Amino acid sequence: MGSSVLLPGGAVLLSVPMPAAHAVTLGVFLRSGSQDESQATSGISHFIEHMVFKGSERYTAFQIASLFDVIGASVDAFTTKDLVAFTVKVLPEYFTTAADLLAEMLLEPAFAPELTALEQEVVVEEIQEALDTPEDRLHDAFAARIYGGHPRGRPILGTPELVRSYGPDVLRAQHA
Repeated sequence: MGSSVLLPGGAVLLSVPMPAAHAVTLGVFLRSGSQDESQATSGISHFIEHMVFKGSERYTAFQIASLFDVIGASVDAFTTKDLVAFTVKVLPEYFTTAADLLAEMLLEPAFAPELTALEQEVVVEEIQEALDTPEDRLHDAFAARIYGGHPRGRPILGTPELVRSYGPDVLRAQHA
């Protein structure tokens, strides 16, 4: 069905061939999610997930989006209590380009101050949407009831006050 290889540094490479598929998907799953955050850094994993799309050391946010668009890639990301994941789906002939660009985003994010401030407001709006959505409120209330003071009991998105406090230096330190 599939195979796995343990890479230097502890990363695990999994592959699942799908002969009928015309595209390939690369997923990077980081073994750190909101449950690994302190009370003071609640929501930072999710915020960093957003920020890696906002530019790297070599590319602006617009260039990253354009480079993915040129090769027809579909890119997505999500944060859970257990992990942060990034996926890119692309035709096989563009796999190396997509993998290199995703690696650039994940390993060398710019954390530009002006884009950090803009993205803080985007995430604060996302938090407000979750507060206005009954099923999200129910899920968060259920997690808080089940896990109490444990980090799994906190919302993945954090709070507006905390998100607004995450400047470039805090993001770089957490990313490292």
